[in-house]
This record gives sequence, structure tokens and C-alpha cells, in this order.
Amino acid sequence: MAHTFLKLTALIFFTWLSPTWGATPNINYKARILGLESFPDIEHSAKKMSQILNPDADFILASEGVLRDILKEDIEKMYAYLQSHGFYDAKIFPEIEITPEQEYTIFFHVEAGERYTINRIEILVNGKDFPIDPEILSAKKDTPIIHELVLKDKNKIALFLKQNGHAFVEILDELVEINHDALFGNITYSFKAGAKVNFGTYIISGLSSLQEDYIKKFIQWKAGDAYTIEHINKTEQLLLDTGLFESVLITPVKTRNPQEVNIDIKLTEGKHNHLQFNVYGNIALSNNESNRYEIGAIPKYKHDNVAGANEVFEITTLLSNVVQDLNVSLKKPHLGLFNTTGRIFFSGERRTYEAYSRLGLDGGLGLDYKFTPQISLDLSSVYEKYSLERQTDLQKNSYDFFGLPVTFRIDTREDKIFSRSGVQLDISWTPYVGSQHSMQQFLVKGNFYLPIIKEYFILAGWGLWNCLSGIAFDDSPMDKRVYLGGGQNIRGYSTDSIGKSDPLKKNPTKLIPRGGLSALAFGLEPRFMIYHPLWAALFCDVGQISESENIFKEIHSASKLYWDAGFSLFYFTGFGPLRLDIAYPITDNIPDNKKEFKFYISFGQAF
Repeated sequence: MAHTFLKLTALIFFTWLSPTWGATPNINYKARILGLESFPDIEHSAKKMSQILNPDADFILASEGVLRDILKEDIEKMYAYLQSHGFYDAKIFPEIEITPEQEYTIFFHVEAGERYTINRIEILVNGKDFPIDPEILSAKKDTPIIHELVLKDKNKIALFLKQNGHAFVEILDELVEINHDALFGNITYSFKAGAKVNFGTYIISGLSSLQEDYIKKFIQWKAGDAYTIEHINKTEQLLLDTGLFESVLITPVKTRNPQEVNIDIKLTEGKHNHLQFNVYGNIALSNNESNRYEIGAIPKYKHDNVAGANEVFEITTLLSNVVQDLNVSLKKPHLGLFNTTGRIFFSGERRTYEAYSRLGLDGGLGLDYKFTPQISLDLSSVYEKYSLERQTDLQKNSYDFFGLPVTFRIDTREDKIFSRSGVQLDISWTPYVGSQHSMQQFLVKGNFYLPIIKEYFILAGWGLWNCLSGIAFDDSPMDKRVYLGGGQNIRGYSTDSIGKSDPLKKNPTKLIPRGGLSALAFGLEPRFMIYHPLWAALFCDVGQISESENIFKEIHSASKLYWDAGFSLFYFTGFGPLRLDIAYPITDNIPDNKKEFKFYISFGQAF
């Protein structure tokens, strides 16, 4: 009735108005909606239904005739939206004011009327009442009738049936009966469902190189278990997470036994050979940097199904002006336990820093156990043999160490490239036994990302404690020492420069950082969007380093710490965020003539 009255009103309005309208191109206008001030959310969404109230960039009213047509469409869309949110008696009256300068002001006068509520919700399964906990539903008794929630609940009820033993569920209808006199509606959902069933046998098809026994490790049910869609969904997700398949489709199949259902598992394998070539770069625009830039390439070959059970063989090469590295590894997932991955690894590397150069080989074994997708424990045994030349005195030393690294890791970040929420925490302990010296390395390092205003303002922070114990400072290898400063931690200082320094043997005027046996550092960084794809951040970093094992003895007051402050810009490209950091030291630990702005250009985030 109301809908018919609306159309009649609009028709009379336009019939009356049409003789006075001409064909003025590119009409200038303003538009407002009135009458929904008590419902700001409804008003905001109703505006989106209108081309006139919510025009896109290309929208132009070419003539009054076009305006009449669009007004009709807008009124019908807005009325349909209001009705879908419980305003079944809503009326919309258009009004136009025209100035002598041919400027148009358009008003949408809305009389929303009373909002209809839900009186009763009835669920019929195979024609009979089906009781369900009202808390499962989004639409509830005595709340406004919102069609979006009604449709959402229809799917929720179907999923509930599948989660509770009904393998075959057919949605028949959802009916909303409106009582205009009482201002309420009754909702009836109708479903057709078979009897509750148990899992029977399953058939796996589509395998070409993978072993069927390997696929069976992922199946989350046993024959005779009560059927539930959750077991099927989890199995699908686990198989997809391996990265071995282009598609995974698991469907129930009816059998002659009405209490049993068979499962059809159709798989499509993806490519198992992968070749990648990445480039990276980090440039520090500072005259005092020991390594002002590092630019390199990372060729990588990967085969993720060497023997038919997701054995991953990788060869990765890192080639830059500072590091030349070759890594070979073989990983075996589900080694003994489903969540355990075993690995064998070998690497050879050559590193050339201003403080020292290193040439070495290492290899070992490891086990990684995942308690959950976000929490894991890594156990390794590694043997290292390398030579190291210090540039401060040109002394060469050879080292061999047997280490047993243990790392506990928590990582709840969803996006590893630019984190908007979550935490990352690594706690590691590595005892080293060598022919000359023994020692232990402790490292606690963490980052957090707290969304203050989702997608617009993020509070990020980092912290670390690093300690090398059981060895005198002068006996410790330079590559095992602890360093601070540079683009990865305290950005207002040159790379690894915090702490005491020694002169170069070949150039005594050049000072090289000595490093330390322990360090403590923190940073805080509020990040905010300027406009997509540009973000900015302010940051402050602080830390201290010590040549003793106990860094806490070196921290007597805030003025003794190394502080910096700075500004960052992130520009999001197709390869990830391109980052520019500008930092300045704010401390009395270094003379004023040594202070300078540090500039870093890199891909990704500093932490």
C-alpha cells in the first residue's frame, strides 16, 4: 500500500513539474536528505543508495529530464533500503528549489514511520519445528527486522545443521510475514535435511606425484565418527596450507546406508618446482657509515615434493657487495608428529665488513614443532668452522664451534611485510662449545603492533636484550659480539657504532666499533596513514651496550643511554612498502660535531 502511494505521489509530482523544466546541460545542484536525523546509520547508508546524494567522479546531470529519471530511481532504491531495515511505512517526497541563476537544491523528505520489529522466529526442518539456541541467530525477537540479518541467519542455520550431523541440507525458503496493524513481522525458515549420519569411507583422486598415505595424515575424521562439516573444512584448509595444491574439494556422497556418508576428496596438484629471483637494497646516506649501502640479489630454487610427501629442497644464494652466501636445505614435514618439521641444512658464506671479514662453513640438523600456527619451538644442532680477520689489528683467527640453538617463537601477525596488528616474540638460547672457547648466547627480541584506529593509526614498538656470556670480551669472536646502531634498531647512529671503537690498522683516523657482550634497546613508533598508499611515522629509539655480560650495570640514568628521534615515510608499491627513515641522535654520549642526520632507504619495515 505504502509503495503504491509512493509511486503515485512521485508520478503526480513529476507530471506537475515537467512543463516547467527545460533541457539545461550540466546542471549545478546541491542535495540533502531530511527526516532521518534520529537514525544516523540509516541516513548514511540511505545516502549511498542515491546517485544524486552520493555521485561518483564521472556523474553529471546533463538535463532536467535526466534529473527526473534519476530522482525516480533514487527514491525507489532508498525506499527499498528503508523497507529492508524495518521501515515498512516509510514515505519519501522530493522537493526542488531553483534559483534565478539556475542552481538547483534537491531535498529528499523522508517520513520513516514506525520501525517494525520481530515478533516470532520459526525454523522448520522437514516440515517440523526445529529448536535452536536464539544466541546463534543474528536477528532476535523484539529487534528491528533487517533483511540482511534474516538472510545471514538462513545460512547460519544451514551451517548449524551441517555441524550437527546432517550431511545433506537444502534451503527451501525464508518468509517474512508483515502485520501492518501490529507493526511486527514473523520470520519462518524452511529446510530439508537428511538424517544424522556418520563418516564412512573416503576416496582420494587427482594425485599425480604425491603419495596417498601422505594425504591421509591431514584427514580429521575416522570411519564411524559423527559427521560434521567442521572436520571437512579443517581438512580442506590443512591441505591448502601445504601449498601443494591448486584446488581441494571435499564433498559428502550418499550411500545405501542411510546412517553413513562417504567422502569424495578431489585434489589438483600445483607446480612443485619454483624458481625465484629477488633483489634488495638498504642505503644509509651518511658519511660516517662503515657500510653505507648494501645492494644484492637472492636467486632461489625450491622443490616442494621431492619424494612424494612434501619434502622441501631449497637452494638459496645471496649475492651483494657485502655478503656472498649459499644455503642448501632439505625439510621433512610431519616427521614423527604431525606438527613437527625436520631439516638438514648447509651453508657457506663470505662477509666483508669494515671491522672484519669472515669466511666460513656451517651445517646441522633441526626440528621445528608448532604448538599452534602462531607458537613454535625450534631445536637445532649446528657446527661452524670459519676464519675471521679483524681490520683493527689485521689479526686472523680460526674458530670452530658446536652449537645447540633453542628458539621459542610467538608470531600473531597477519601481514609480515607491514604489520597492522599482532605481536612477534623470539626467545633463544644457544650454548657454544669450541676447541678454544665455550660460551652462551641469549636473545630476547619482540615487536608489537597495536591498531588504535583500524587501518589509519597503529602504535608499533620493539625491544631486545642480547647477551654473550661465559667468555672474556677480548677472547670473543667479533662476529658473535653484540652490536647496536643502524637501520635495524637505533637509527640515529651509524651501523653497529654504539659503544667503544678501535682505530683501523691501515687508517688510524678511522674508528671501528668494538661491539659488546650485552645490549638492551627499545623503540616506539606511532604510524598513521596520510592517504593511501602513503603512510608516515614518528619514532624514538633508545639503548645501551656493554663489554660486560650484565648490561644492567651500565644503565645508571636515562642521560647515559643512546637516544634518537626521527620521522619515516612508507610508500606502498606492488613489491611492498618503500621506506625512508630520517633519524637524529639526541644524547650527550657523542660530541655535537659527530652528530648528523641519518637517512635510510629500504623495502619493508625496520621492525
